[in-house]
Amino acid sequence: MKGRNQIFEILTSLLTVFFIIISAVFFFKSELALAFLGSHPLEMSFRRAIKIDPENAAHPFALGILREKNAESVQEPIHRKQRYQDALGAIEKAIKLDPYQLSYRVSYSEIALKSGFPEKGEQVLQDQKLPFDFELYLARSYYNLKRADLSQNDSEKNKFLKQGIDNYKKVSLIAGDFAKQVFKRKVKTLSPAIQSELTQLIPEHF
Repeated sequence: MKGRNQIFEILTSLLTVFFIIISAVFFFKSELALAFLGSHPLEMSFRRAIKIDPENAAHPFALGILREKNAESVQEPIHRKQRYQDALGAIEKAIKLDPYQLSYRVSYSEIALKSGFPEKGEQVLQDQKLPFDFELYLARSYYNLKRADLSQNDSEKNKFLKQGIDNYKKVSLIAGDFAKQVFKRKVKTLSPAIQSELTQLIPEHF
């Protein structure tokens, strides 16, 4: 009798775990579906905020970041790319409202690069209307170097590598050691191959 009770308890525990897993899977899928359809509670909150305060650039920017995070959870490539495009669209609105907020442009360029729209990312950082700013040139430099890192074409890779170094040198003349420290920290996130090339090309900055 005792043995039967133990078997029953084990089976009950296994069934409980099974139903918890099934519930979690369905919940996760429903969360993704809501996010993709734009009816996720957080997305709806940000949309309401935009309607209430349409001149506040922080609202569409936050919506864009939310969509980016949702995109990272989507398995289907087509849907994931569409979600990234939705994120870019929201952040574009933020940039139009506050064109001098560099963090909006940097976030936009990062999303554009990883979602397959590198030219869009470069365009938003190369805007000629922007005044000279050493952080902007550092952002341009890092973006160029990331494109070089991702390139499979030697000619294209060398072009972006040169652009990245040129942008860094412009700002290093003004910001000096500060620029060097930020640059070195950013470079550590790149592949060992690119890091090695940079230390050979500009050894005085390492």
